[in-house]
Amino acid sequence: MTTFRISFIALLLISCSPTQPVYNLKFSGNTLTVPVTGFEDSDITFVRDNQAAYDILLVKQSPMQYDAVYMRCSNGDHALGTTGEGINCPVDGSLFNYDGTVRKGPATEPLLMFPTELDNNNGIITINIQALKI
Repeated sequence: MTTFRISFIALLLISCSPTQPVYNLKFSGNTLTVPVTGFEDSDITFVRDNQAAYDILLVKQSPMQYDAVYMRCSNGDHALGTTGEGINCPVDGSLFNYDGTVRKGPATEPLLMFPTELDNNNGIITINIQALKI
């Protein structure tokens, strides 16, 4: 019985993990830099610090525009996931667009967004995470 429980929990954790690219780095200071090369195969990349409570989802809206979305539900302290159509809260069922706006409640507030800046000369996207107050 114990083996089944451990295997079931492991399966749940694997099924909840993002299948999109993940860029691991340490959140510190007010900015993060992510290489544009992370978007060669996908329009979304998770930016992760294993010490941080939530990931940041970096979304390529166009070749010149990237949105950075904090993956914490605005309706509660819940980690969010992604679907092919947007962002979802597996706890309360809220759905969000990739730009952080609410698609379906119960959430009524948009997700926390971070300003981004594209530097094409160096091939990097800078995310200003000052609002996290790390």
